[in-house]
Amino acid sequence: MNLHRLRGGTTLAALVCSSLALTACNPVDYINSAAAATGSSTLSSEWKALAERLTSGFSSEGSSTTPAPAPTAPPLATIVGDTDRDGRVTDADLDNRDRASFEAGAIFLANLDDDASRCVYKAGTPRAELAACNDAADEIVNGEEDALDLARLQVKAAAELTDSATASLDYDTGHARIFLLQDDGIWAPVTASTTLTAEQLRNGVTLGVEGLDVMRDRTAWDGRLTVTLTTTDNGSSTVDRVQLQQAPLRGHDHTEDLQTVLTLDDSFKDSAPFNARLEETLGDVELRRLPGMEVQWIQDGSEVFHTSMPGENGPHNMRMVMRVDQAEDGQNAMYQLRGPGIGVAEINVKPGTSDPSAGGNLEFLPHTPAHPGGRAIIGVRQNPDLIAEDHGHTHGGDAHAGHDHGTAEENSPTAEQLAFLAAQGYTDPLILDTSHLTVGHVDEMVHVLPADNAAGFKLLVADPGLGKKMLADLIADGHGDTQLVNYPNSTTTLTEATDEMMQRQHAVAIEVSDRNIATLKAETGLGEQDIIRYPAWYRMDLHDAYDATKIYPMASFNPNAVNGILRDRSTYLAPKTFGPDINGTDVFADHLKKEMAEAGYEVIFVDDYDYLHRGTGELHCGTNQFRSMTPWYTR
Repeated sequence: MNLHRLRGGTTLAALVCSSLALTACNPVDYINSAAAATGSSTLSSEWKALAERLTSGFSSEGSSTTPAPAPTAPPLATIVGDTDRDGRVTDADLDNRDRASFEAGAIFLANLDDDASRCVYKAGTPRAELAACNDAADEIVNGEEDALDLARLQVKAAAELTDSATASLDYDTGHARIFLLQDDGIWAPVTASTTLTAEQLRNGVTLGVEGLDVMRDRTAWDGRLTVTLTTTDNGSSTVDRVQLQQAPLRGHDHTEDLQTVLTLDDSFKDSAPFNARLEETLGDVELRRLPGMEVQWIQDGSEVFHTSMPGENGPHNMRMVMRVDQAEDGQNAMYQLRGPGIGVAEINVKPGTSDPSAGGNLEFLPHTPAHPGGRAIIGVRQNPDLIAEDHGHTHGGDAHAGHDHGTAEENSPTAEQLAFLAAQGYTDPLILDTSHLTVGHVDEMVHVLPADNAAGFKLLVADPGLGKKMLADLIADGHGDTQLVNYPNSTTTLTEATDEMMQRQHAVAIEVSDRNIATLKAETGLGEQDIIRYPAWYRMDLHDAYDATKIYPMASFNPNAVNGILRDRSTYLAPKTFGPDINGTDVFADHLKKEMAEAGYEVIFVDDYDYLHRGTGELHCGTNQFRSMTPWYTR
């Protein structure tokens, strides 16, 4: 993967300001406050101010794209949706029909799954063509399962209408499609030429609504759909309306149960022994092997979301695998996951690439009173000039030599991705600084663990300050000649790994990491008792001749235990650390096991050294996960 950094003085604020043409945006103040903050209150307030500018004009109470309907005469016929969100359309839904939002009103889904399994993946198919095939791409309801993906509307029976009565429906066909359930059980698309007859109006009409795409930018469309019913009888016409809100996508957090782990199939290089070891540790969790993939970093190529709406038999869920912005198409085979109840689509559809847009740089905190929909965590290279240019860095075989610090867009998630997250309700992401890291993803620094504390979670964090102390203590105890990495052909001793050059490098890593941990505490309300620290120690990702005046991007010397998989509320799967062996004990692994045990977790180690660690990734980077889907509207 490419390594990108901001130009001097360029920040996420500058990126968003320039990309979205915002005014009153002060990037200089933004970065100065972020750099000066020892905690996160300043950074948070600045981001919130930016988020307010991003979302101005389309609050949950109103929308410029869906104005409140003007009062009309009592309607000759009434159209109703499931405004109380109980899965049924009844007279109880007659109130509050004219305004829908994330908080209240009827809901409909973006119908991007493939219930009839007609979208067959074929290698070599252009990415855009792959993305274009889904249930919303045709004007057909593809079977009973597809019908369940339609949000129901009812035109209530109006028995008093005469034989001359007719009605028409008007809605935004650019964002949704409405179907009419006919007497023969067939769903017919509602178009501008569709006319409801007197007989249909007297008997009542069932409609179904599907969204044509996910919400991408609230400044363009906030997900609200107003359906207007115009009824005419004996020369008089009335209008009635109902508004629906498209369901947002929610990122999985680790309070949701792990169901499936995705990995590459055994034909990919070095994957078979890794898969066998991983499968042994998963218990009842499914390990699904994906054929046809050309790169193993499937966490980075896609982020798994889910969405839901009320159904007659309870919440109706749909999983959404969103492809994120990557330079190569080596993960197009993710489209083979598309099928009943699972959609696959693209977040970054514009040309270009941005490593910080990778799925490993997007994690989610559980819901809290301040963030009832959860909160995104993203990484931004806030201080890219701390480190030297990286010529020849590779991650999983992708080499990009000779680049410089890069453009603003190359140092943070794309503006398109930030707009997408804001459209789902993630308007206030928690931002961590990844400037010191080679790959630069937040899953290298933090892992969320469910806990029985006030917040409902604790955080496992990579702490090079702790690493420095532990290595210094070992050297003081006479173990300076011990290998840092207890793996064949690894020769670096503790003394060599902590020489003057490495201490100078780690001063930067410790400073950035301490600031990130302070940010996490301040933004989540967690105390030190809620932070589990893992002793990180880094190597320089050095490809050019060493220059003593420069700081170089860093990657973990030992497999990084923070980059693991939460199997359940008592079991954590960590990459086998191969730490310093002192009298037969891996001191890094031993420290982690003791700290995690106090938090109620058993740690099971999985050897990923050859398959993932050598490519500067670990368990989390080389897998992806399906978790249970909690209805967003119940929180």
